[in-house]
Amino acid sequence: MIEGGIELDFKYAMLPVAPTVVSLNNALDDLQDGSFYEANIVLKAIETSLVIEDYGVADTPKQGFAWETISKS
Repeated sequence: MIEGGIELDFKYAMLPVAPTVVSLNNALDDLQDGSFYEANIVLKAIETSLVIEDYGVADTPKQGFAWETISKS
């Protein structure tokens, strides 16, 4: 692609799965109870936990935790 004059921008996003699912369920409960302010705070916390990193075409992204570690949290 580089020889063709096309520049690529690679990014990946990481989000802690288990805590995010719990937080989403809490936000849903808050919304159903009409607690919009509390739901917004929970959703903002999810947004803050999102990590976006970029890397070059020839680079390998940094590896995170092993699946066994992630799935147990």
